[in-house]
This record gives sequence, C-alpha cells and structure tokens, in this order.
Amino acid sequence: MKILSDTALTATTKKNQHENLSNTNNDVLYDFGHDILAPIVNSFIHYIVKKAPEKATFLFLGRDGFMLSQGFDLYLQQSQNPKKIKSHYIYANRILANQLTTKALNSELISYLNSQFKSEGIWGLVTVFGLNNTNFSRALEKWLAQNNLTKHTFIDNSISKELITNRQITKLFENDITEIAHNVKAYLTSYLPKSKDESVILIDIGWRGTIYKQLSAIFPQINQCYLMAYLGDKHNNIDAMVSRYNEYNGYINLLIEYRDLIEYFLSEPVSNIIKIDNKLTPIYLHSNNENNHNIERESVQKGILAYCKADCLKHPNPQLAITSLERFFNCTPKVFHKAISNIHVDINIQGESNLTILDILPSTSNISQPAKEKDYQSMIYGFLQLMQKLKDKPEIVIYGSGSGAEFVLPHINNHKIYIVDINKKIHGNKIRNIPISGFEVFNIFSGTVFVTVLGRKNQIKEKLLSFDVELIFLEDYL
Repeated sequence: MKILSDTALTATTKKNQHENLSNTNNDVLYDFGHDILAPIVNSFIHYIVKKAPEKATFLFLGRDGFMLSQGFDLYLQQSQNPKKIKSHYIYANRILANQLTTKALNSELISYLNSQFKSEGIWGLVTVFGLNNTNFSRALEKWLAQNNLTKHTFIDNSISKELITNRQITKLFENDITEIAHNVKAYLTSYLPKSKDESVILIDIGWRGTIYKQLSAIFPQINQCYLMAYLGDKHNNIDAMVSRYNEYNGYINLLIEYRDLIEYFLSEPVSNIIKIDNKLTPIYLHSNNENNHNIERESVQKGILAYCKADCLKHPNPQLAITSLERFFNCTPKVFHKAISNIHVDINIQGESNLTILDILPSTSNISQPAKEKDYQSMIYGFLQLMQKLKDKPEIVIYGSGSGAEFVLPHINNHKIYIVDINKKIHGNKIRNIPISGFEVFNIFSGTVFVTVLGRKNQIKEKLLSFDVELIFLEDYL
C-alpha cells in the first residue's frame, strides 16, 4: 500500500492542542487524527512489535486495519527492526471468512444467518456470503418474486423449510460458494510463509476475534491474533492491547460506544470486498470507490500519518493515549460534531446505510466504568429481577430487533409490545408476529422502553431523552 506523500501529510497545519482547533472542518479532523487517534495507533504498533516472536509475518486485515498497516510500515522504515518481522495488508473480512467456512444451504446456515445477520433478511444469503451477481442470486431473486417476498423479509421457519427443500436453489448456492471459496483460499495461501517455523499473526482493530477463529480453522499456520481491543472471552491465541483481562479493562465500554467512529477513520477508503476473482484479485462491492474517498476521513488519516512519521519511534504511553481519547469523547467539541455531521456509517455487512455517525453518537458521554467480569449466577438473578420489574408494565416498547429482543420476548408475551429499530430497511418485518417500526411509535406511546441493544447505552439514551418514556436497559441486568 502506498503511504501518503510528504506534501499530503503537511497540507494541513498542525496545532499544539486540540482545545485550540480552528473552526474549519479539515483542521478539526486533522487534529483529531494527530492528537487523539494517532497515539493509540502508535501504542498498538509498539505493543505488537513487543509481543511478536523473533520471526513472524503480520497479516493486517483490510479494510479496518488500513491505518494500523500504514503506521507499521512507517515504523519499519525508521526502526532497525531487530526482529525479523514481515507484513502484508490483506483482505479477509467476514464475507470472505464466511465463504471459506460455508459448504451448503441448510438449516444450520439459516440459524447462523438469523443469529448473526438477521437484519439482512432473506437477501443475507447473498450479501453475507458475497454471492452478488451469481447464478444463485439470480435464482433467489426470481424465487422471491414468485413468492411475493422482498429481499428484506426475515427468514422464518416456513421460509427456511421452503428454501432448504428447493433443490435447484440449494445446488446453485453450493456450486457458487465452492467456486468462490477456492479463489479465497488460493488468495490467502499466497500470503502465508512456506516455513513452518515462522509465526503468522493476524492484526486487526477488534473486536471479538471472529475472523481469526474462522481463518485459523482453515489455515493452522495462522496461530496468533493481536487486536487493538478485544471484547470476547479469554482465548489462548488472542492478545489485545485493551481487553477485559488487563489493566485497561476500564476502557472497554468507551471503545464499544465509539467503535463505529474508530473503525471508520482507521479504515481504507474503499467499499467492502465481496469476493476474490479467478486472477486472485479482490472484487469490491462498488467498482467505483469515489464515494468512499471523502475529505473528512482523508484529513483524519493525514493527521495520523504525520504523527507516525514524526514520532513512531518514541516510546508511547498507552495509558495517556487512551485517557486522552476518553476525555475527548466525554467532552466532544461542537466543532468536531459539525465536522463529522455528513459522514455515513456501515451498519450492515456490505456497508449500506442511511445513518450518519451523528445518528449513533451521543453529544456527551460518561462511560468510563470498568467492565465487569462474568458471574453467571448474578446474571441469572439480574434477569429475574428484570422480569419482575417488567411484570406490571401493561405496554412496553422493545428497542432493538436483534438477539436481545429474541431473548426476552418469550418472557413478556402477556404485554402489549411494540418493537422499534433504527434500521429503516427492516421496518414492516415481524418478530414473533410483532411488526418492527420506527420512532413514530413514540408519537402514541409514553410508557416503558426496554432497550435490548447491548454496548451502546449512552448513544441510545441520548436519542430517547426527548420522549416521555421510562428507559430500562437489558445490559444493566446482565
């Protein structure tokens, strides 16, 4: 990957303190990249160099690992690299990992789709597995029309049964996924060292090591994963600079709240990769990526690279870097909100969204409480307390239509229930015969809102403050 030129790096004047940002969007965002995100990126680079064995190959995952890879390249250019570390920037996202680990369209696959990507609807069989413009996608589109279904219709039991018993559709799925998986495997194999003595380490921002777990099952050579932040359970082969199991556990909630913004500014400005072609070339969702190149992300990334170019060899202070991020988000300057007001975020696997970053960010936050270790007995007791609290509520709005909603709905089926979700594409779908609606529900409702979305408490609280409702959060009882 080509690193931005010196001219580009110095195009915006660097100021000493982000409190003195100018009112121009470019300067605001440049300083955010230089002063806030870059020290975290640099801290992570030093972390992975220190953790790595004497001989290793780093595989930085695109798109999210783009700035990590760029920063690491700058580090290698300036350091003596006492360890024999090679690095590659590769594409191995959830779509490609799904292609590698999927063999057939069956009930297990439908269950996986409904548990992980329910909002994709039936068309998730195409989007989640990168089967755009294939024989399968064309056959599925025809089948949907014949059955008066839309692409965003959820897959219920009856639809699932019809799909998996349709031999034509299942055979086309199997043929297309097999061909695509062959290309993905060849593409990734080309980056693996031939020597078995060399460690191969996946590098990414975060968050649960899912891609690593999928890929390591196919490629045993990929024996380690380093993440900037890890939200999952302890894993012998996953290490992270920030996790629930080290001294930075108190910042996990902060990173969960702002992960969309962090991912966006550290990502490569291209659309998502949906497959690898026969020439082992990545194929983008959108062949013309001009819409992904915007001045906001460019300004932030210039700031990050300028910092790394000048200071990447300095011994970083991760504690200071993370607390600076916390202070910034706890008192976010209004000029920053203005600067990011038109940036759209990815809320589904193929990056299509009508939401801006401001739609999912609070204007203020107070989220520095330490993450709690799991105590399963306490979780059960907390859930029972929650059910008792909801017992006497005649009407309830369930906010969020994901797995949290599916989990609690069987326990509150004697109430009048509304389901509200911010994703307009799934409005009109039903969960347990309850339609999913938008915020218009609050025009007729002023009771209890039960928020089932986990990890975004402050963002959601900010959005619902203007309504006359009582807020109860599932995460407070787990």
